[in-house]
Amino acid sequence: MNKSIKESQKIVDQLIKKSFPELRDKNIKVFEIPKWIVWWVGGFVFKRFVIITKNVTNLDKESLKGLFAHELCHVEDSIKRTYIQETIQAIRESLSWLFNTLYSKNIERKTDLRTIKKGYAKELFKYSSEREKRKPKKTLIALYNRGYLSPKQIKSYAKKIGKW
Repeated sequence: MNKSIKESQKIVDQLIKKSFPELRDKNIKVFEIPKWIVWWVGGFVFKRFVIITKNVTNLDKESLKGLFAHELCHVEDSIKRTYIQETIQAIRESLSWLFNTLYSKNIERKTDLRTIKKGYAKELFKYSSEREKRKPKKTLIALYNRGYLSPKQIKSYAKKIGKW
């Protein structure tokens, strides 16, 4: 296990211990894949795995917490489903992502909002701000069109609900 994966796994384990009680006995693992495989994302989940791309390993700890808190919210949703439900969900989400439908937008928006409600607004804000520095404008527009909150939206919502 390389250093960045060990550090990422440590952050994920700490987040689970602090804020994700439903995941404590689920043995959630972090894996890293080359960024060329899915160049547009920082991370995604598959049941009990948080998969990150190499392009996020250079982020600071606070930004990684924001990314991982978001992904762990997805894992929470995933473990509640049966195998058949999860398979159907995976197909539905894949098609929704492929065709950029309202369904995928709602999932990502709700996940960002839950991440903020769990107390990770500043970390998600930091991750989103770092993403804005690193990604071209066209990619950012596509991300925000897919339902992800911008740094401004994250801060605004967090202030509104008293999580800033």
